[in-house]
Amino acid sequence: MKLLAPDCGTVRKRFVCVGMAKGQEAVRVYMSPEKKRAFKAACAAKGLEMSEVANNLIDEWLKENAVSSVQQTQAG
Repeated sequence: MKLLAPDCGTVRKRFVCVGMAKGQEAVRVYMSPEKKRAFKAACAAKGLEMSEVANNLIDEWLKENAVSSVQQTQAG
C-alpha cells in the first residue's frame, strides 16, 4: 500500500509520493466516509481522478468569488 507523504517534495519513511505533478501541492480535505465513497464512485464512473474534479470545482469557486490571482498565474 502506498501512502501519500504530507510533503511530496520529500520521500519519508513508509511514504511515497504518488500522482502529484511537479509544482503542485497537496491539500487535505475532511469529509464523512459516506461523502468520500460517493465522490470516489462518481469520479470513477466518469473516468476522472478525484483531484482533477476537486481542482475544477475549486477553480469554479474561485471564479465565482472574484479571486483572479490564480487564473492570471496559470494563464501566464
